[in-house]
Amino acid sequence: MLIRIALLFCFFASHPAFADNGECKPLEDIQARFTPAVDGALTILALRADNDLQHVIVFERALSETSSAAWELWQSQRGAPPDMFCLTVGDSTESLASLEENESEFRFGLPGEGFPRCSTKDDIIASISVRLWANKELGPSIVEVLNAENRSYTLLVSRTDFRWVLIENSEERSCYQSRGDTISVLAANKI
Repeated sequence: MLIRIALLFCFFASHPAFADNGECKPLEDIQARFTPAVDGALTILALRADNDLQHVIVFERALSETSSAAWELWQSQRGAPPDMFCLTVGDSTESLASLEENESEFRFGLPGEGFPRCSTKDDIIASISVRLWANKELGPSIVEVLNAENRSYTLLVSRTDFRWVLIENSEERSCYQSRGDTISVLAANKI
């Protein structure tokens, strides 16, 4: 019984509601903060591009569930010391349908690809425009929206391979934030 209480304490101490939004930590400190829940309802995703860890996303639910959940998004910081990741937290998620067979003519991409990175402020359906292009590019996908106070993120993961796209949405626009070729589901101590 005492062990069960200790495990629950460790789990809730790492809950996003207790985390500091915007804090930055080295990767080894992030690994140390996660203790799997007693019921196994903690999913950790590692998103990589060219073998480089870009993001760590933690959902407080089992991978097989689609219910809303609290989450943490740890993002690699370019130009920062190696293995430094900064935190964004949210308290809800939403699974969306894959819309890979769409007629959208919008095109978006990362800098250097020849397409705009973000929708314009005048685009009424900004978040949908960027999502449609990403979904068309990846094909059939798992689509998950991570909701936070003043922004959201849309994660699309290809159902046919391990490619992914992360879109950042604000009130003004939506932007291709990053894209990669590998996503892994990990145990808490294997990030």
